[in-house]
Amino acid sequence: MGQKSRRSVTPGSPPPDPTMANTAVPANGPGRLALLDVVRGMTILWITLFHFYIDTRGAAGVDARPGRFVAALGQGDLAEAAMVAARALAGIPSFRLDVFLFVSGLVLSLGRPLPAPVFYRRRAHAILPNYWLGSLAVFLLLVGLAALRATLFGGHFLEQLHQGSRLAHGPYAFEWLDLVRSASVLGRFEDSRAMQVVAPSLWYVVLLGQLYLVFPLLRAVLRRIGPWWFLAAAAAITWGGRAAAFRHPVVPGFDAVQTVIHFIPFRLLAPAAGMVAARWADRLARPPRPARLWILSPLALGSLLAAAWVSLRMNAPGTWAGLLGGAVPLAISLPGLWLFASVAVRVRRARDLLIWAGRHSLSLLVAQDFLRLGVGMLLFARGDLADLTWPLAPFYLAATLLVTRVWHPLPQAVGDRLCPPPPR
Repeated sequence: MGQKSRRSVTPGSPPPDPTMANTAVPANGPGRLALLDVVRGMTILWITLFHFYIDTRGAAGVDARPGRFVAALGQGDLAEAAMVAARALAGIPSFRLDVFLFVSGLVLSLGRPLPAPVFYRRRAHAILPNYWLGSLAVFLLLVGLAALRATLFGGHFLEQLHQGSRLAHGPYAFEWLDLVRSASVLGRFEDSRAMQVVAPSLWYVVLLGQLYLVFPLLRAVLRRIGPWWFLAAAAAITWGGRAAAFRHPVVPGFDAVQTVIHFIPFRLLAPAAGMVAARWADRLARPPRPARLWILSPLALGSLLAAAWVSLRMNAPGTWAGLLGGAVPLAISLPGLWLFASVAVRVRRARDLLIWAGRHSLSLLVAQDFLRLGVGMLLFARGDLADLTWPLAPFYLAATLLVTRVWHPLPQAVGDRLCPPPPR
């Protein structure tokens, strides 16, 4: 940061990540947010594991469904049941971003209210340097890997650049206009493909930016009508919007499913619930007794597994699950995530690692895009990596954390140099 914060920091604690950090200093200092940072760190690493899974194997299929799990249990094959559960937790596209939106709403609401212009300046300073530098770095990596493929495997360099990359176990196309689409941010709204250009994981910044734009208004509405009417209004907007999107095209260039995934009105309930939950942040920050943690851990794992299976149809048009979206799996999973976070905060090394990951979540998203393209290069060369998914997964997560630690100081320093943060 360009200017020292007045916040007191506990010895050895990492600096907060401004990307999703509070907009103002919470009354009880950083300890009050430690459990939330752990949840955020767990979730961002979970997202990273999901990306590695789909890059090496593709999205989880019938081998991760509940029927296969029940069949394995019925046969007494506990090893197979465990593998089905692992595939479901790692490989099902699910509600992980809804957890992020929930935590974002909660953390932002813990800060003192700010005038909208000041709020927007701080958010822009926190996000844009990392976003722009990340997009540029990923483009340079695309170019370098294309040149390497052309050298090692033959073919024209430009052909390798435009068509040779692999992502999500399939081709990843690049066009020169993608640089403009990515740099302008608004260019990502052209269509669903444009959302994923250059640095694909940074489409989440577009979703988060939509939340930032409406947050001052949401906060004013919450203060005016109270928490329960606020939740009811958010549910009406979310579910009514999803019903409309499934019936008729709402956004040009996006089909119904892509619309409800990429635009905040169709996911508004998650951050709204986080804003309401901020009223009980002190109570949520008190972990249960250790004995209860160990007893409840199997139930917590079961809640995450159930939430993953419920989320299989959370964007399916014409179904109740599609209409409700991420609300149901989010509600099922939050107690389990909170319980695992309560376990992690009692283990110092795990706590410090997860807090650091949570506070550097945007940099971690950028770093894992670097590694995703590297995995795509291996997939191009080898043809199949499914047999290496589980053996390499721990090393992939460790490498992502290492690259994040190297990468994060660069956009932070550039942002502070070119556009000093507004004073607190």
